[in-house]
Amino acid sequence: MKGLYIKRGGAFYPFDDETYDKFRKIKEGKAVELQFTQKRNIEFHRKYFALLNTAWAYLSEEQEKVYGSIEGFRKTLQIAAGYYEPVLDFQEGRFVKSPASIAFDKMSEEEFAELYEKAKDVLFTYVLTNVTLEEFLSNLNEF
Repeated sequence: MKGLYIKRGGAFYPFDDETYDKFRKIKEGKAVELQFTQKRNIEFHRKYFALLNTAWAYLSEEQEKVYGSIEGFRKTLQIAAGYYEPVLDFQEGRFVKSPASIAFDKMSEEEFAELYEKAKDVLFTYVLTNVTLEEFLSNLNEF
């Protein structure tokens, strides 16, 4: 039984309705085994995608064509920020860089914060060279 829980007063409680529904089906006095992992901050995850969406809105049509899609842009930015894994391209006979997973269960909060900062550095060093950080941040989430 997977679910999200929140700790309050030294005890864990279901975090959302879906987890609560599963939780209440457990009979009183029954033993269950739980495995705990601390989840990343969903708001910070949303902030990262707001960064990407806002950056995408600043791109010219020519730049958009280069990346192909916002997903292609995200992957390129992530690789440039150093978050990739080598994958063998059989046709080329060499290893290429593939973006590493940023899924909640694959990357810690600390790693994700580092990715965010490095992605921001890449954006303002190589992509959005004509935009100030202040201007960009004032427009964050506007697009």
